[in-house]
Amino acid sequence: MPTPSPNNLTGTKTLGGPSSGFVISGLRYGSHPGDFRVVYDIDSDAAHGVAPQVVAGFGGPTTLYIEFSSVSAVGTPPAPVAGNVVTAVRLLSPSPITGRTIYEFTLAHPVKLSAYYLTNGVRLVVDLTY
Repeated sequence: MPTPSPNNLTGTKTLGGPSSGFVISGLRYGSHPGDFRVVYDIDSDAAHGVAPQVVAGFGGPTTLYIEFSSVSAVGTPPAPVAGNVVTAVRLLSPSPITGRTIYEFTLAHPVKLSAYYLTNGVRLVVDLTY
C-alpha cells in the first residue's frame, strides 16, 4: 500500500484551513450517469469560521485518498453499491499520518476529481467524473 501523503498524491485538491473540533458524522454516495458523488457530513461542537482542511488526490490511477487534518471520524464507512466506479472504501485505521483522518477509495478505472464545500452546514462534496 502506498503511504498517503499530500506530497505523494497527484491531481490534488486542497480545501478549508487549519481548524479543530470537527467530526465526520456521515458519509454517503450518489451515482449518476458519468458521475459518482461522495458527500461527507461534518459536525462541530463549536462555531468555526473555516471548514476543516482536506486534501484529496490520487495515489495511483485507481486509488483516491481523502485526507482530513484534525478531524475525527465516527464509524466504518458504508460500502458503495456494486457496479459503480468506486469499488471499495476504507478508513485507514490507525492513520499512517498523525493528526489525519484518511479515507482510501478503490476505483474501477481512472476518474476526474472535483471537490468543494457546501455553505449550508459543513458538507464536503467530492465528484468523480468519467
